[in-house]
Amino acid sequence: MTPPTRRATGLALAAVLAALLGGCSPGSADAPASRSTVPSGAPTKAGTGETRHDLEPLTTRIPALTQVDEATWMSGTLGDEDVPGPSLSWIDAVVTLPAGVADGLRSSMELTPATVAPGVVDGLRGALPTGGLVEGPALDEAFSSDGWQSTAYLEADGDTLVLLVVGE
Repeated sequence: MTPPTRRATGLALAAVLAALLGGCSPGSADAPASRSTVPSGAPTKAGTGETRHDLEPLTTRIPALTQVDEATWMSGTLGDEDVPGPSLSWIDAVVTLPAGVADGLRSSMELTPATVAPGVVDGLRGALPTGGLVEGPALDEAFSSDGWQSTAYLEADGDTLVLLVVGE
């Protein structure tokens, strides 16, 4: 396979996995389930369990976050470490956007109320905003970049952005 074909194939795979791995588990009766459920046999999120707050790894992968105020995030790889072969990485992040940025996103994009809660890893559930969230394909695209596919949720009335990212 030529490098451009390999890259296109990898990006298509990342997009499919992002759609499948938008969440790791269904929510409780009080909270909606993640945007998409993971079919049995799908890769699982593996990581160190470390909660991070440094911004450089996020802004390097997602340039739209270069002016972010703060972030709480976790990351790792998808799948079983004992299985050989390439793996995709994941990042779940709860980000505070600078004043006015969220308002601009809400007014410039066609966003709809989220019907399910973001399927972040357990260590980030406490960082999720308690109010309503909005979502939409344009928001996902705005925070996807160069091999990193995002599923994005924006606080309906606030400055918090939740990202579920999969990439190379």
